[in-house]
Amino acid sequence: MEDKILLDERRFLNKNGYHSTASIAITITKEEDQRSPFVHSSGIYAEFTFTDCVRGITLDIDANSEKDLDNSIFKLRQIAESCQKAVAVLEEQRGFIKEHDKKVKEKEE
Repeated sequence: MEDKILLDERRFLNKNGYHSTASIAITITKEEDQRSPFVHSSGIYAEFTFTDCVRGITLDIDANSEKDLDNSIFKLRQIAESCQKAVAVLEEQRGFIKEHDKKVKEKEE
């Protein structure tokens, strides 16, 4: 069996100055079993690992057929779309957070 790494990416998720070890690690491999085209061990295998301090989650996405691949792509697009919506909602709350920060600062003075 021959494995080929298609993507191996690691990123820290926090801006500089934050001490938490929030990160994302993505590994996508293509595995080809040369013994037979009918062996199910051939395919594309993706592992997404998200960590934030001591919490973590791993999402495995496999594709052993074109139908599986279509579903995997759909799944990732759904995740990306939901993340974009979450970013938009958080960006809309900037005024609320600025006002909160102002009130906290006033109480401290």
